[in-house]
Order: sequence, then structure tokens, then C-alpha cells
Amino acid sequence: SDLTADEVVVQWDGEDSEIVELELIEWPVQVTMMVDNGKGGREYIDEIRAGLKAFIAALPDGVEMALVATSDEVLIVTDYTSDKAALTAGVDEMDRGNDDAYFLDAMIASAATVASGERDFFPVFVNLATDGDEGSEGDQAAFEGMVNNMVTNAGTLHTRMLYTEDGRADQSLQAQVGPIGQQTPGGSYEAIVDVATLEANLTALAEDIARKNGVVGTQYRVRYNPPAGAGAAPAISVGSS
Repeated sequence: SDLTADEVVVQWDGEDSEIVELELIEWPVQVTMMVDNGKGGREYIDEIRAGLKAFIAALPDGVEMALVATSDEVLIVTDYTSDKAALTAGVDEMDRGNDDAYFLDAMIASAATVASGERDFFPVFVNLATDGDEGSEGDQAAFEGMVNNMVTNAGTLHTRMLYTEDGRADQSLQAQVGPIGQQTPGGSYEAIVDVATLEANLTALAEDIARKNGVVGTQYRVRYNPPAGAGAAPAISVGSS
């Protein structure tokens, strides 16, 4: 934690860059939990609530999380807070929806929040979805913009897809789109066939996020001017002397 700008080397195509600023970044993660509480998940709402509570309990103290319901409309149940009691209460208060889920719309809206303005955290998105009917209106351009927002802003997307008795399994839009999260740094996608494993799965995911929080809590941001004459697609290396 005591690096200086003189000890940092950034090269483009082997040429040294001018280091302008070296800044210690001590940012935590911030979690957005999106939950299908609609028709697809109604039969498993008790298991979903138990899994969410286990996830909250396993998060590190001080990490903020928001709880978002995705049935009927994309609705913030509990806004970002590190108060685990408030988050747990939000899980209990989350209503059972009567409509389709809005899987894509929820991701598009959540990703847009990290693309606007300054922030002091690393965004982590968790989409607890089912293979029920999908009602989103997001078009291809909005979907591509979501992925770009996440990648550009160092966001991570984890999708947990719960297969239901009346769902469409691998044929559902959610199952086809969910794996896109694996393209984000550290992102993941898992299909959950047995609802009895949901609680353990979400606990393990929260523990992974806790490890990420420990890693990203001490980083450096380097601002530099690249050397003149570098190629259009330069080989970039960053190191310390």
C-alpha cells in the first residue's frame, strides 16, 4: 500500500508512458440482487426467501446490497444498505407477483445505474431468475448497451437460474441470455434443477463475493499519457519497478 508513481511503469508496444497520477482505491463491492418473485417462482417462494437470507448472512459486514423484485415491474424492495436486518426484513416483505418476470429489463436498468456519474464501489449484480415466462421489452441495442455498461464499469454479473415444474428450462430466454454474465470479470451462470440446493448455492456465491471484496478493497488507479506513435491495437503492460 506504499507504492509511488515513480515505481509504476506502463508501456505501450515497449515504449514508456508518462505517469500522471497514482491513486490508491479502497473500494468495496456493492451488490444488486434481482429476484423473480412472479409466476415462475411462486411455488418456491419459501425456498427463495431462505436462500436470500442465507446470502445476506454470508455477505461481509459493511457491504451494501439492494433487493429488487422483477415481477409485474422492476421494483426496488430495499434500497442499497449494509443493514442486514433491513435487508432480511425486505425479503420477508417481498410480495408474490402475479405476472411474468422482467429478467432483461431488470439487468438493463441496473447496469444503467453504474454508467451514470461517479461511484466509489465495484458493482456486482446477481439475478436470481426462473425459467418462467419473460415479459421484458428490452431490444437488442439495449441489451448490448447493458453488457457494455457492465464491462466498462468493471461490473460483475452472476445469474442463478431456477428450473421450475412448469418452466421452459433450457429453452427459456433467461437460460439463453443468462450465460452472458460469464463474459464479465469473475461473472458466472448456474442452472439449479433441485430447489433444495438453492440455499447452499447462494451461500457459496456470497462467500465468493466476499473474497472479491477482499481483493478489490486495495487497488491502484493509474492515470497516464500513452507514448506517441503507438499502434492502433498496442500491447499494453503495467508493472512496478
